Amino acid sequence: MNSPCVDTGDPDIPFDPDESRRDMGALPSYKIPPQVIISRPSPSEDGVPRETTVSATFDMPMDAATITGEHFAVSGQGGGRGGTVNYDLATRTATFSPDEPFEEGETVYVQLTSDISSLWGLAMKAEVSWTFRIEGATEVAGGDPDGLPGAFTLHQNYPNPFNAETQIRFSLSEDGPANLKIYSITGALVRTLMNTDLSAGEYRAAWNGADEHGRALASGVYFCRLQAGGLIEVRKMVLGR
Repeated sequence: MNSPCVDTGDPDIPFDPDESRRDMGALPSYKIPPQVIISRPSPSEDGVPRETTVSATFDMPMDAATITGEHFAVSGQGGGRGGTVNYDLATRTATFSPDEPFEEGETVYVQLTSDISSLWGLAMKAEVSWTFRIEGATEVAGGDPDGLPGAFTLHQNYPNPFNAETQIRFSLSEDGPANLKIYSITGALVRTLMNTDLSAGEYRAAWNGADEHGRALASGVYFCRLQAGGLIEVRKMVLGR
């Protein structure tokens, strides 16, 4: 028989978007809205170089046609900023490159509208926005003259314990491959938040307590593990439903 409700073992039957076999007569299970898991520069970051670009990394493949200058808007003290928006499907990252460098001491506002959608047509639940501040001309005190963090660091997530979502901040002291993963108390990998090349700097990732397929995980203890440049740090997190 050719019915997909019966012949579910046929390798020619397309997979659901979550890469599992199509359920008998069921709709695809990958029906969760996309979310931004890493924003760069990170929210409220200070002393950002003038020549920076702005980027947002999503937790799933996105529809590039929905990621435009209209829906990925950047503005500063002089109003809206002109620039080019590009989306890299491999890293799931959208990048805004301004036509002109930002101004010294300028506070920059970034807005991603809820019209941005995943490849499966699911829009973000709500607008995502954050600000950061460009380095000023008179800032001279200690620290790295390039404004880069001095050490590889994985900060404790906040809030912790958490219910709906928690934020994970980390610092990279050098460019290179980095991955941020979530493990259960038994050591099983439950979610990869990031696995890509990153520049040295400050980052922030979000986790909503779901696994790779968007399924809500049970209450309990989980571990966040950051690996980059041959270094590893781990932090314990508590999820409460």
